[in-house]
Amino acid sequence: MTKTRGALSVLFLTFSLQAAPIAGLYNTGVDNAGVQLPGGNGVTELHWFQASLANAFTYKHPSYIPETLTGVGSDQSRWISVAADGLPGSSLSFYRLTLNLTSPTATITGRWAADNCGIASLNFGPPAFSAITDCVDTAAFTSWTPFTITSGFVTGINTLTFRVENRSNVTGLRVEFLSSDDGGGSAVPEPSTYGMLGSALALAGLLQRRRCRA
Repeated sequence: MTKTRGALSVLFLTFSLQAAPIAGLYNTGVDNAGVQLPGGNGVTELHWFQASLANAFTYKHPSYIPETLTGVGSDQSRWISVAADGLPGSSLSFYRLTLNLTSPTATITGRWAADNCGIASLNFGPPAFSAITDCVDTAAFTSWTPFTITSGFVTGINTLTFRVENRSNVTGLRVEFLSSDDGGGSAVPEPSTYGMLGSALALAGLLQRRRCRA
């Protein structure tokens, strides 16, 4: 019986802290289920807002990275801008997403593209976690720029800001989050552990019955 108890102890210790995705981390241009918003330009963005807390809107210039409306998971995103026609009121546009975290040890990986260039920051201060510095080359909105955030988070409200600079007529932003961890973790057994645990419990019951008979 002592060996069985030891085996059960080992099994319970095999429970691992699984990463929990960050709630409220939405790609640009998706609904509450993370699915791309239907329609053309001018659809109201549900989660990202301008610095003035005004709504952002879907907007895609023909030269931008295509929106594949049949994508799944992290591929679900759309271009957004300050207006249905993409025309900003100034040379700068700010897009913000707020998150409520229970731990400052969160991590996020993703990718973004912008028209024409920009810088991304967390909680309104340096250091910026990503930048697109080429305001002339069209690569800024025809290819993705990856980013990773591993520091700068706080417990409570966190704000991601993407500052986009316009060097021609229109401005646009597209963000896709590829993975995230809220930093809290939760004790969740690996799937294979359930089977092992069941076998060990059955063995413990059998040994207990034999002991009672003896």
